[in-house]
Amino acid sequence: MNEIKGQRLHVLLGASQVRRRLKGLGFGVRKVEAAGRGEAIIVHTATGQHLRELRSIFQDVLAPEKPQPSSPLPREASAGMQTPNDLRSLCVFCGSSTGTDPAFRQAAESLGAALVRRDITLVYGGGNIGLMGVIADRVMEEGGRAIGVIPRQLQEKELAHHGITDLRVVGSMHERKALMAELAEGFVALPGGYGTIEEFSETLTWSQLGLHAKPMGLLNVSGYFDHFLRFLDRAVEVELLRPEHRQLVLESDDVDELLTRMLRWQAPCLAKWIDSDEI
Repeated sequence: MNEIKGQRLHVLLGASQVRRRLKGLGFGVRKVEAAGRGEAIIVHTATGQHLRELRSIFQDVLAPEKPQPSSPLPREASAGMQTPNDLRSLCVFCGSSTGTDPAFRQAAESLGAALVRRDITLVYGGGNIGLMGVIADRVMEEGGRAIGVIPRQLQEKELAHHGITDLRVVGSMHERKALMAELAEGFVALPGGYGTIEEFSETLTWSQLGLHAKPMGLLNVSGYFDHFLRFLDRAVEVELLRPEHRQLVLESDDVDELLTRMLRWQAPCLAKWIDSDEI
């Protein structure tokens, strides 16, 4: 391959996987920087046509091209700027039951409708039951987009939602969480049980470790998450959780207020402990 100048690409999601796929296609790839909203890499291509082909292949993970400013801001200046998040997709963790409180179903429907109004794609666990089915149904009824990710074992039990925009079947629960995290630009938990709190907490831990810098929120319907929030506050009090890590969790009982706060949220400057390919 004849190398010419390196082409700079900004990868929003799954940068390490993108680098491996590019190398497998025979392209020279070099990581140049990592940031909260993605990673910049240099790809050595033979022609401009190759670059266009790359953008076509990886259009789901590459950021749109932006003109480079002639005089970029110093790192110190740009780090303190309040920039809104670009929430084009939102992962929702929620129960496979609807619960006894009618407010839970109403919240799922309201969140689904709000996502469509804001042109945000729903990413969720792919089920057709419980609050998962409620929010997916509402998104599709309103003309929105829903991507479901479900393990093969659950699909075989006929729990998959086949009326959504895109249903992706994976091999395990671990693959499910990893793919949902790649597809989403933010995360919200609705009321749910063990699975909901485990998925939210693991994704929250990834943020704590510096693996992503995406907003995370709890839709605290009828005070459902009050005890969980008190648990986090108690962990800070006894110095088992740092205050800056407690700030990673946004909370509201109002759908639009929570989404607005997530859009305005600015990730704190946290040390990156490990890379995504080390987990």
